Amino acid sequence: MSTTFLKKSLFMMKKGKVTSSQRNNPCWNGSTSYFFYILIVLSNENLLTKAGGIDEKRPPLPVPLKMKLQLTVLFSSTFPVLLFSLATEIKWSLAGPSASHWSYWPWATVILLFSIAFSVFLTRLLVDEIHEPVSVLLSHMKRAENETYKPVAHNVYTDEFADLLRGFNHMIDAVHRRDRTNKELLNSFITVLTAALDARDPYTAGHSLRVARYALAIGEKLSLPNEQLDALYRSALLHDIGKIGVPDAILRELPTT
Repeated sequence: MSTTFLKKSLFMMKKGKVTSSQRNNPCWNGSTSYFFYILIVLSNENLLTKAGGIDEKRPPLPVPLKMKLQLTVLFSSTFPVLLFSLATEIKWSLAGPSASHWSYWPWATVILLFSIAFSVFLTRLLVDEIHEPVSVLLSHMKRAENETYKPVAHNVYTDEFADLLRGFNHMIDAVHRRDRTNKELLNSFITVLTAALDARDPYTAGHSLRVARYALAIGEKLSLPNEQLDALYRSALLHDIGKIGVPDAILRELPTT
């Protein structure tokens, strides 16, 4: 079965359209197509996404992890037996009753080795299918521990891991929204305090804002990182915040001559 036929079959399964020629095609069968669909998922999730333009956020053909495990274990355990039985029947029917056992065992060994190699390959695909999303999630969780909140860029999985990664991305988005809200609230609070300070002392109105701008310009000349520039600007705005607690009689006292 070619990759082009698999892509077309998966696309038609997604659209729910099957032609009469596809129904008569021995490669087109409900269980057969679904099995090869799962095999493609296990081997390359990106190929599945590109095959029919599947939405990464809402895949139309989800394959539960439980079904992947069941079908993989079932196929890897029954395929070698079925292949060996069928190959043995064909071998004895071609060789006839005069065939010797010495000519049978080398051929049987090749079939057994092929069956074992295929089972190992299928098991490796299943292990990678589970290990890869877990590794991606763990790496992003370690970044979150260091306060580096980044969502998973490519979520191409079609099982429960897809929902898990989507939930993780929603959590990261919520953290970013919370940080933006807190930053806006802090900026508003600083602005209110600065305005209250300027309102109490008309002689120094706008002084805090000018100091903050000068401090920011100096920090940019020193190539300070954005976080330090932000902290420098806020601290400059509040450098005279102590005046709020000073009585007006002292704050507005004119200098003596």
